[in-house]
Amino acid sequence: MEIVSKAGLEALIYTSPSHAQAKPRWRVVCFFSSELSPSERPHMLGRLNGLFGGVFAAESWTLSQSYYFGSVNANPTHRVEVIVGTASDLLDELDEIWIGKPNTKGNGADGQHFSSGPLDEAALREAIVSGQAYHQSCTRIVGLWAQRGVPFLDAQQRLHALFDQLPADDRDDRWKARRADVPRIVRDIYGKEADERDAEEAAFEAWEQQQPPSVGVFDTEPPEIVVYNAAEIFTETLPPRRWLLGNIFCKQFTSSLVGTGGGGKTAVRIAQALSVATGRSLTGEYVHKRCKVLFLSFEDGIDELKRRLLAAMLHHGVLAADVDGWLFFATIRWLRLTIQQLGVELVILDPFVKTHGVEENDNIGIDVECTLLAQLGIELDVAVDYLHHIRKGTPIPGDADLGRGASAAKDAGRLVYTLTPMSENEGKLFNVGEDQRRRLIRMDSGKVNIAPPTAAAKWFKIVGVRLGNGTPDYPHGDEVQTIEPWGPPDLWKGLGTVTLNAILTEIDQGMPNGRLYSDHPQATDRGAWQVVQKHLPDLNEAQAREIIRTWVKNGVLYLVDYHDEQDRKDRKGLRVNDRKRPG
Repeated sequence: MEIVSKAGLEALIYTSPSHAQAKPRWRVVCFFSSELSPSERPHMLGRLNGLFGGVFAAESWTLSQSYYFGSVNANPTHRVEVIVGTASDLLDELDEIWIGKPNTKGNGADGQHFSSGPLDEAALREAIVSGQAYHQSCTRIVGLWAQRGVPFLDAQQRLHALFDQLPADDRDDRWKARRADVPRIVRDIYGKEADERDAEEAAFEAWEQQQPPSVGVFDTEPPEIVVYNAAEIFTETLPPRRWLLGNIFCKQFTSSLVGTGGGGKTAVRIAQALSVATGRSLTGEYVHKRCKVLFLSFEDGIDELKRRLLAAMLHHGVLAADVDGWLFFATIRWLRLTIQQLGVELVILDPFVKTHGVEENDNIGIDVECTLLAQLGIELDVAVDYLHHIRKGTPIPGDADLGRGASAAKDAGRLVYTLTPMSENEGKLFNVGEDQRRRLIRMDSGKVNIAPPTAAAKWFKIVGVRLGNGTPDYPHGDEVQTIEPWGPPDLWKGLGTVTLNAILTEIDQGMPNGRLYSDHPQATDRGAWQVVQKHLPDLNEAQAREIIRTWVKNGVLYLVDYHDEQDRKDRKGLRVNDRKRPG
């Protein structure tokens, strides 16, 4: 329904008779502005199929196909929705994403080529790699990449890489002819875009010819394996890992920050980029080395990126002289030549999903993309970082699997961090108001395989910065967000030893009726947190419970079995380990 509504398409959407919550099945009925010939149906259906990413089954194209409408056996999950909009035959812009009937095969010499098959990237890849279908599969997959904004040179390299996966013994004359035709196929499909990139391609090829030969990810001939003697390691002087900022960025390794859309990922990385570029710790992490930074945005326009950078620099007192020649930013799509020309050592890509044209759930495709980024970091000796959106659901701090789409993005990363908003329970624990809680975010180690993960979260506060760029029409100008380090209050600060021991003594003595206090979350009158709040009335329930939780974790309080005479049942209750009392 959301897809149809955003497209402005008038439609009737209803659940099929077999629909269930566990296996949802929906049908879409679209309207025409006037009567059309049956021969127009495939074209109109292709518009709808393209809108939904090519998911429709082949029977949708059958004119004689019957469809049932209504609920069966009073199905409680049956739904009908009417979307108000424009008739599908009037939305000519849908032709740009048109996808025809799936898996229709032509009558070519090989009998295998797809004449109008689905724009299913995995299926098209398989058709090329297996040698089943070349021409149609190549043109359709390149067209798909062009629609997704994949750079021209990247598309050509990807198509060559698919051809090169065919074993050498199976490469016949037909394979050689089609592979040699790759540049023309890509150029024809990209059209005007290809001409605009010709100069950039020539510059890159000229630079590449000057470089020493190196082993690529997709070399057709396997490289010679170099074997080392482990004993020789003891006589070598191994260089240390070249960290740039805390345990966040490291040269020749990829890192990522996973978080919700609009959750502050860009603001955090811009502030950390400023830390590296200025040599000043603006976010609380240690700056190991000041170096040049390239921040590439694939989502915001250049003006919005400038606003974000200006807000961060104004807030942290960074002057033009501090970043002149150290921090670079762009909204370009080609990396290698730019990195070489600027001499940067840290590259930040925002966001990851806009740096490629692969289906997000395609593990093979995403793994190839991550491998290319890792190889880029190694070959150019730079740290590569990317920002990644999270999947649906409640985010769990430190869960590396938060990232949206294929798990290959997480598996390929070496320094994965999560960025999540402060939860309601954390807000109660830190005793912050609701308005302030919504502006606090935490960064946790999700997967750090080249250094010990940090145990404590790193907190940031989102703040608004006035840019002072008002005009007569917009006198207030812009307010843009950036971040600053924030530290949660120390719950134990100011709590005297006498008071803490008095609380422990009362808990150890138990209740007047002989029952022992409990740390169980559901405990009511036996809840030990109430004793804490009795002696420390300024603490709220969440803070009092946190003190009990900490004492149990540290062994100051421990559980014992006892018989509750009042309820005549066995229970568990808290006792005090006197050897671990405060003081």
